[in-house]
Amino acid sequence: MGTIEDLFERAKRDHQGGRIAQAEQAYRQVLSADPSYIPAWYLLGVACHGLGNLTGALGAFQQTLRLQPDHAEAQNHLGIVWAQAGSLEEAVRCFLLTLQLQPNSLDAYKNLAVTFERQGRLDEAVACDRKVVELKPDLAEAHRHLGVLLRKQGKWGEAIVALEQVLRIKPELPETLNDLGLLLEMTGQLEEAVVRFQAAIRLRPEFAGAYSNMSVVLKQLGRLDEAITSGREAVRLDPGFAGAHNNLGVILEKEGGWDEATTCFHEALRLDPRFVEAYYNLGSVLSRLGRFEDAESICRQAITLDPDSAEAHHNLAFALSERGQLTEAETNYRRAIQLKPEFVDPYVNLTSVLGKFGKLDEAEACSREAVRLDPNRSEALVNLGFVLIEKGHIAEALAAYREAERVDPNSRPVQSSYLYGLNYDPEADPATLLAEHRRWGLRQQEDVRAIELNPSHDRARDRPLRVGYVSADFRVHPVAYFLRHILTNHDRRQVEPVCYSEVTAPDAMTAELESLADAWRPIYGMTDEQVADLVQRDRLDILVDLSGHTARHRMGLFAHKPAPIEVSYLGYPNTTGLTTIDYLLTDAVTDPPDDPTWSSETPYHLPDVFCCYSPPEEAPEVNTLPALRAKGVTFGSLHKLPKLNARVLELWAELLRSIPKARLLLYRNNLRGQRKEEILAFFKAQGVAADQLELRNIIEGGGSHYQVYQDIDISLDVFPWSGHTTACESLWMGVPIVTIRGNRHAGRMTASVLTCLGLSDWIAETPEQYLDIAQRFATDLDRLAELRRTMRTRMNGSPMGDGRTWTKNLEKAYRVMWHRWCDAASE
Repeated sequence: MGTIEDLFERAKRDHQGGRIAQAEQAYRQVLSADPSYIPAWYLLGVACHGLGNLTGALGAFQQTLRLQPDHAEAQNHLGIVWAQAGSLEEAVRCFLLTLQLQPNSLDAYKNLAVTFERQGRLDEAVACDRKVVELKPDLAEAHRHLGVLLRKQGKWGEAIVALEQVLRIKPELPETLNDLGLLLEMTGQLEEAVVRFQAAIRLRPEFAGAYSNMSVVLKQLGRLDEAITSGREAVRLDPGFAGAHNNLGVILEKEGGWDEATTCFHEALRLDPRFVEAYYNLGSVLSRLGRFEDAESICRQAITLDPDSAEAHHNLAFALSERGQLTEAETNYRRAIQLKPEFVDPYVNLTSVLGKFGKLDEAEACSREAVRLDPNRSEALVNLGFVLIEKGHIAEALAAYREAERVDPNSRPVQSSYLYGLNYDPEADPATLLAEHRRWGLRQQEDVRAIELNPSHDRARDRPLRVGYVSADFRVHPVAYFLRHILTNHDRRQVEPVCYSEVTAPDAMTAELESLADAWRPIYGMTDEQVADLVQRDRLDILVDLSGHTARHRMGLFAHKPAPIEVSYLGYPNTTGLTTIDYLLTDAVTDPPDDPTWSSETPYHLPDVFCCYSPPEEAPEVNTLPALRAKGVTFGSLHKLPKLNARVLELWAELLRSIPKARLLLYRNNLRGQRKEEILAFFKAQGVAADQLELRNIIEGGGSHYQVYQDIDISLDVFPWSGHTTACESLWMGVPIVTIRGNRHAGRMTASVLTCLGLSDWIAETPEQYLDIAQRFATDLDRLAELRRTMRTRMNGSPMGDGRTWTKNLEKAYRVMWHRWCDAASE
C-alpha cells in the first residue's frame, strides 16, 4: 500500500508541477495496481481533461462516480466535459446532481449558468448567476457574467447595475469599463459612455476596441472631429481590426468624407470578407456618391450573406429608388420593416416611394409611424410635411416643417421644405414670404463663406460667356421642357452652356440635354464645396439656378458664389432669399416694374415672356371641342392637389352652381383615398350635384396625362400659386385657361403666358371677374372651338414658341449682366 501511496503522491507532484502527461501515466500505474483507488480515478480524469482527451476524462469521471456516487467534484467535472463535448443536457444533469450533493457549490452554479446560456435558457442562467453573487458577493467575474446575460435579455439597466458592481469590486478592469460604455450607449447615456471608454483607455492606452466604440458615441453626440480622431487611433493601434475600419467609415460618411469612408469599408471587407455590416455601409456611401449600380450590387452581396439584415434591405431599397426602380424598392423597404419594426430609416424613405406612387394615405401612415418611432428625426417630420402638402393639408404640413426645424434648427434643407410649403398657403402674403426667405438666406450665408473670385478671371466684355445651369431636373420634368429650347438655340459665339446635373435616374431627356450642352457635369454625391471648386475650374461667368427651394437644390453652392454672376430662374416661383444671387429672370407681367420687389434678387425683365415652351413629343393631337358632342361644357384642372385650397374650391363650386349643366373634371395620379373623399364632401357641402364632378387618378390605356385634356373645354387656374407648366400644357392641347392675376410672382405666371399669346381676355383681376370669364366663354362654343383648333399655331408663332428669338433675348440679358459686372469690377 505504501508503494501505491508513494506513486500517487509523485503523480500529484507532477500534476501540480505542470507535467500533466507524466502525471497521467503515473495515475494509470496506480490504478493498474489498485483499480478501486478513487482519488486516482478522479485526478486521472482531471489530467485527461487538461490534455484535451475528453473521452479519457469522461471514462475516468464516470468510473469515479461508479465507485463513489456522492463525489461532488467528479460530478461537476463530468458536467464540464459533457458541455465541452456538446452534450449540454448531460452537462446540465451533472451540474444539478452536483448541487444536490453540495447545495452551495459556486462552481456548479457558475457552470450551470454558462450551460444554460449556451442553450438559450437565459432566465435560468440569470437565476444561477444571482445565486452565485448571493453566495459570494465579492466575486467580480460572477457579476460580470450576470451583466452579460442581462444585456442579452435586453435588460440594459440591470446589466449596467451588474457591471458597476464589478467595478466597485475591481475598479481597474478596462474590458468591463468598455462593456459598461457600450451599455450606457444603448440606454442613451452617451456622455457617461464616453467617460467609461476614456477610463478604459487610461488603464490600457493601446485598447483599440475602446477607441473604436468611443468614436461611435462621439458621432452620435455630434462631436465629429473627436469621433474621427478616436476612430483613426483605433485603426492605428490595430490595423487588422475590421470593426474599427467599419466604424471609422460610418463616421466619415456622416462627416461627408465619402471617398475615405469607401476606403475604410473596403479595408474592413478585405480583413473580413463576410462582414455584413461593412457591406451594407459600403452600399450606403456608394449611393451617396451616386454610384447606385455599385451600391445595389454590394447590398445584394450583404443580403446573400445575411438574408435577414434589415439594414441591407433598406440600403438596397434606397439605391433602387434612386435609380427609379420603385416597385422593387418598395418591396425591400417593406422587408426591412418586417425584419426590424423599430428601424426608422425604411419608414422615412418608404414614405417618398409611396408618395411617388400616389399612395398618399399609406405614405402618411408610414411617415407618422416614423415620427412615432423617433419624434426627433427631422427627415421623418419633413416627409410627413411633404405628404400633408400633397394631400392639401397645408396648415398641418407647415406645422410639421416647423417641428422639424425645432428638432434640427441648423438644417437648411428642413427650412427649405418649410419655404416651399409656404408658397401654397393662401394666408401667406408676399411680405411674409419675402421675410421668411430672407431669414433662410441670411442663415445659409452665415454657414458658408463666399469664394474669392480668381483675380485672373477673364473680364473681356464681348467674348463668349460661359454659363452654367444647375438642376436635379435634367430629365422628363417641366424644367427640362423649358430648358431644351435654350440649349438648342444658344449661339456659341455668345454663350457656352455647361450643365451641372444632380440627376440620379437619367432618362432619354437627360441624354438629349447632355447632347445639347457644351459640357456635362454630374454632381450628385459631391459636396457644395466640391462643386464650387469645379465651377471655378470651369471658369464660369454666370451660374443659373433652376431649382430654388425644390428637392435636391444646391442653394449651398450658390451661397458660396463661385461665379461672378448668379441668376435664379424657372424652377421656383419665388425668391431664393440669397443675396449672393444677383438676378431673378422674369418679365413685366409676372413681376411688374412698378410693383414692390418681393425678391432678394434684382428682377431682370425679359421682353414679352419669361419662358419659352418646348412641347413634349408624347402629347396627342388636339381633338374637336368636347362640348360640341356633350350636354354641357367641361371645366378641368390637372393641378397639384395642394393648389386646390378651400378658396379655389369655393370659387369652382360657385361656378358649377351657376351652370348646372357644366361638369368639372379633376385629374391627378394621387387623387384617391382620403383626399378624394374630402374634395367630394366639400363640393357636396357647397351644393354641387354629384353628376357635375369627375375625379380621375388613372389614365386609361396607359397613355400620358395630356389625354385628359381631350375631355376638357376650359381649364381653371388656381391661386395663390398659379399653374405655369399646367397652363402651358393645357394651351398646347388647345384648352384655354382662365386665371386670376395674383399679387406675387407665383400668382402671375399663367397671366404672363396668356398675355404673350394675346389672350388677355382670359385674365381676371378679381374672383368675380374669374367667374364672369368662365361663364361667358362656357356659352361661346364657337370661340372655344376656334381657339382649340388654332392654339398650337398661336403658341408656335408667339415669343414663347420662338426659341431662337427668345434665346437671343436671354443672351442679351446675360451680356447686360456681364457688362454691369465688368464695369463694377473695374471701379
